[in-house]
Amino acid sequence: MQKILLAGSFFSCTGLQGLHAQQRLVLDLERTIALANDSSLESFRTQNMYLSGYWEYRTYKANRLPSLTLDLTPAQYNRDITKRYDSGSNLDVYRTQQSFYAYGGLSVRQNLDLTGGTFYLESNLAYMRSFGA
Repeated sequence: MQKILLAGSFFSCTGLQGLHAQQRLVLDLERTIALANDSSLESFRTQNMYLSGYWEYRTYKANRLPSLTLDLTPAQYNRDITKRYDSGSNLDVYRTQQSFYAYGGLSVRQNLDLTGGTFYLESNLAYMRSFGA
């Protein structure tokens, strides 16, 4: 009797009275079939095949779009000190050389389905200036 009283007081003090089991899930035949279809291996395989085909089609469409590429070197400045030999005075002379460089290029590429080839167009523009003493 004391053991039952002790166990009852223990459960009431620790708050285990408020614990409940999980809710019951009542399934009818249609719901059971729907759950089985959604979680079956065949459903998983079909979904992956669909996604594979979808991305294959997206890649196919993306390969037919034109590609535009821009290549830029807005400014490049170099300053070098070079050693030159002056044969008239028989001395090594150090000179400062400076250069400025800028470059821009644009290219367009289009895949052609009819011939299986590629149409490619490229244009470049560059500027270079040297400063020296």
